[in-house]
Amino acid sequence: MLQKRSKTPSQTYFKHTVYGLRFLLKTEGLPYSYLHLPEIKKEKKLPVVLSKAEDWSMLKHCPLLKHRILIGLLYGCGLRCLEVRSIRLADLDFDRKNLKVVQGNRYAESR
Repeated sequence: MLQKRSKTPSQTYFKHTVYGLRFLLKTEGLPYSYLHLPEIKKEKKLPVVLSKAEDWSMLKHCPLLKHRILIGLLYGCGLRCLEVRSIRLADLDFDRKNLKVVQGNRYAESR
C-alpha cells in the first residue's frame, strides 16, 4: 500500500520502512502477524560477464603493472576490493597456484 500510494516509490525507502516496522514489532514482543507486512521481493539479476577479448583489452590498457595485477585478481578470482587490498605476498602460493583470502566474506580460499 505504501508503495502504491506514492507516484514514484523508491524501493530502498520501501524496504527501510518495512524493516523498521519489523524491528518495532520485534522490540515490542508482538508477532509479525500483528501487522501484515508485505514480502520484499528480491530482483534476480545476472552478473555481466566479460568475454576473453574484453578482459584482455581491459588488461592491456592498464599503464601500470600493479593495476593489471589488481584487476586480474578482482576479476579472475572473483574477489572484492577489500579482499584484494588485504592480500600480502605471503598469501600467494605459486607452487600450488593458490591464493589465501584472509578476511573474505564468501570463501576461505579462492583459486
